[in-house]
Amino acid sequence: MRSIISVAALSLALAAAGAAFAQPEGGGGGGGPGGGSGMREACQADMQKYCSSVQPGDRQARFQCMQQHQADFSDACKAAMARMRQMRQQNGGAPPAGGPPPGQ
Repeated sequence: MRSIISVAALSLALAAAGAAFAQPEGGGGGGGPGGGSGMREACQADMQKYCSSVQPGDRQARFQCMQQHQADFSDACKAAMARMRQMRQQNGGAPPAGGPPPGQ
């Protein structure tokens, strides 16, 4: 049961991360520069290191890469994903302001 909850939480965080990385530079989302609780800033180096082969705009591939490498990501990135997940839960599962609608 605990692993199901962990997978669900990770899925929410990674979906939110996709929304944060889709934000224009310095744009929308709240919670810090670039939006998404600083997701872009916190995870940019990790994404370049572990997921540089993912084509821009390929959310499914980015999601899969982030799932594969979550344990490798920096503590700052993991904390930003946790903040994003918390924001989504507070918003009833909606992405932060300026993000795409759920499932997009």
